[in-house]
Amino acid sequence: MSIILYIITKNKRSNEFTLVFSSETTSSTGAYAIALKYNIKYFERFKTKIGAMWGAWSPAWRFNSMHPLAAPVLTLPDHKTFVLLPVTLSRDTVLNGY
Repeated sequence: MSIILYIITKNKRSNEFTLVFSSETTSSTGAYAIALKYNIKYFERFKTKIGAMWGAWSPAWRFNSMHPLAAPVLTLPDHKTFVLLPVTLSRDTVLNGY
């Protein structure tokens, strides 16, 4: 089975759509081969191909891009502190995470 994926944006003034990225793959997971711009509304659609037959397009899913998650900071235990098992780690909240 093949999957074709399209990422598009919509121009607010003209209501036209612009292709940002497309890819055909046989994997059900993966990453975009491009960096999406921050705080932009994108739409994602895909369709599957089994043998020589393409299926119908999926509904469009809307999502807003965001900066990559900030790395959490280890707060406990202190760096290079000798600890006994089991180890319990404590981290700060990730600011742009959900």
